[in-house]
Amino acid sequence: MKKDKLLIDPSIEKFYAEGNEKDRLSTHRLEQDRTLQILRKRLPPPPAVILDVGGAAGIYAFPLTEMGYKIHLIDPVALHIRQAQEHAKKTGIHLASYAIGDARKIEQFAYLHRPEDLKREMVISGFENISLCSVEGPVWEKQVIEGLQKDEKGWQALLTLLEKIESEETIIGASAHIMAIGSVGLNKV
Repeated sequence: MKKDKLLIDPSIEKFYAEGNEKDRLSTHRLEQDRTLQILRKRLPPPPAVILDVGGAAGIYAFPLTEMGYKIHLIDPVALHIRQAQEHAKKTGIHLASYAIGDARKIEQFAYLHRPEDLKREMVISGFENISLCSVEGPVWEKQVIEGLQKDEKGWQALLTLLEKIESEETIIGASAHIMAIGSVGLNKV
């Protein structure tokens, strides 16, 4: 997709162009650990094909590739795609493809979704077997998160709790991050 066809807000593009997204999750361990926990539980076994839409510099794409998945990274920010390609060169871990693209116009999201809107967008885009889950749930307090990160037993208890409530509809909308998971039939690829 050509950059001039992307419809992201210029202020959003400017924010991400500062280059902070590549290392952001090093200070947001809860989001990273929960996302990987959810993916391990809900993804089909490798070698499945996964579109990592809005995947930034590949923070999840590379670990999933190492697990045996075929990952296509799509992000609207050119810098993120370049950072992912540089990471691939440094590590020798190569994704199936890297593309600048808009989640609303995928050719083969900083946007705040309401859960029902995200699910509707997935349906419109041709996905089936759609499920939504909360990543961090109602855990937003920075001091609580930092305290638990220092206590591995407490951290694991938090991850277990969040896993138990991840599909609760009243929790999904309260989470800082929502994950939508769906599949596309082989005849539609």
